[in-house]
Amino acid sequence: MANFGGTMRLTIGGQPRTLRGSIKVNPSGTESEEIVNQDRSYSRSLKPALPGGDVTFEDDGGDWEAVLLMPPANITVVEDQTGAIHTFTGGSFVGKPETDRSNGEVSGLKIICSIYRKVGV
Repeated sequence: MANFGGTMRLTIGGQPRTLRGSIKVNPSGTESEEIVNQDRSYSRSLKPALPGGDVTFEDDGGDWEAVLLMPPANITVVEDQTGAIHTFTGGSFVGKPETDRSNGEVSGLKIICSIYRKVGV
């Protein structure tokens, strides 16, 4: 039986940042797309992609522009209950931050990185 979820902690260059909700990880460095022929046979188109993950944060009054402009840093997510550790080496944030004023959630940000590694379950 596998366990998922629980509390998670995120650090950017060793500095903690409060996650809100979940993180959706894209661990692959390859993207694949189908190509369907008229006789229903198929091919695939492969292209390089960046590993990363979609994240939501609590709006702690921080400077979200500074987050987008920061130089690449090591970003780590620790799953407390499962023991899994996700490391995004040389990670940066891309996207367009949006703050939901009804619940203090910041969405629209994605981590991209050169190297993704998961240790543990």
